[in-house]
Amino acid sequence: MGRALIKAVGRIEATRVESALWYRCIRDDRGRPLVPEDFNAPTEDQEWQIREGRFNHAGQPHWYVADSERTAIAEVLDDEGGVVFVQCFRVGPCAKVLDLYRSLDEDDGAAAETVNLESALAIVMMGEPDRYVDRKHAWKPGYLLPRFVMDAAKLAGFQGIKYRSTRASSGANLVLFNGKWPADYVGEPVRHEQEAHEPASVDGDLVEM
Repeated sequence: MGRALIKAVGRIEATRVESALWYRCIRDDRGRPLVPEDFNAPTEDQEWQIREGRFNHAGQPHWYVADSERTAIAEVLDDEGGVVFVQCFRVGPCAKVLDLYRSLDEDDGAAAETVNLESALAIVMMGEPDRYVDRKHAWKPGYLLPRFVMDAAKLAGFQGIKYRSTRASSGANLVLFNGKWPADYVGEPVRHEQEAHEPASVDGDLVEM
């Protein structure tokens, strides 16, 4: 099945993500005002450990961004309350993205030409790459399949993966394998405060401070 999935991912037609605004969120727990540089991708020589993520192994400095402030905040706070800062970036175009966000039933008719059905089914057969994972647990088996897909995507020459957020309704995330991908800061970090809410409603009220 692993070999089949690697072959299937290699057959998926790449999606081009044009230059657009993307957002990155950090908790207000560093004891100092945050500056735009704090929101850059992690680096291999940084002092604190790079933890495993949905599409990165422990120690891999991949760069995660979200399509909106709300999505970025939901990814960090989930259903918890807290104070966070969000930095906006204008990220340069990426020509070869593995698009796991788009589903066949949402496409406008172009899916038959741009999405390989065999590839989509192969991914679904082995589980959902965007399944919700409780990040508080030390053991995260839900990340095993997504990270395998990430390795297969790298092997096939993809530069990143676009995928559906499990914490913000209709939100999308983008992970770029090159942490130094061209991007410009847009404005300064913006402080947000969110109250705790029920898990079924990840889009809680946000209060810009």
